[in-house]
Amino acid sequence: MRRGLILLTLFFSTCCTTVFSQQPVLPYDAPSKEEVMNFFEVMHVREHIDVIMKAAMVQVRQNVSAAIAKTDPNLSVENTKKMDALVADIYNDIQKEFATDEMLEDIVPVYQRHLTRADLQAVVDFYQSPAGQRLLKESPAMSVEAMQITNARSQKLMEDIMAKTKQRVDAMKAAGEQQK
Repeated sequence: MRRGLILLTLFFSTCCTTVFSQQPVLPYDAPSKEEVMNFFEVMHVREHIDVIMKAAMVQVRQNVSAAIAKTDPNLSVENTKKMDALVADIYNDIQKEFATDEMLEDIVPVYQRHLTRADLQAVVDFYQSPAGQRLLKESPAMSVEAMQITNARSQKLMEDIMAKTKQRVDAMKAAGEQQK
């Protein structure tokens, strides 16, 4: 399992390096890097990312625990704790590898390609208004609530997918045994 995670990480690293190493051609009216970074500050993007990452970790731990309980209901408390620690370690590795500041630096060109300097300033002006400030203040809580709501649907979907997959695997095994 660890080998698979390492290979997956290397794959994504290679893809990301290839994508981010190419210098984009920006429109003449693209906002500057400083303007985009100011936008991120006004939007409290760092804080929102931290809140969402922490909420996602809680959801992942709950989902992994539920999946383990269903697939191996007799798993010892000790092994359950080990699995939880493994998930926590993976999350910590992700946090180390995808530092918020570096991620923001990486996505500046995306905003520069899709928004003009005037567009970005209009958005900043809105978010500096009382209504924009209220939206910014409430966004993290709304995101966490939305994640909790959609998690129930995702959990059900994953259970259905796992059940269908198991049925297909069982059918394939049965077909293979009949051919013998």
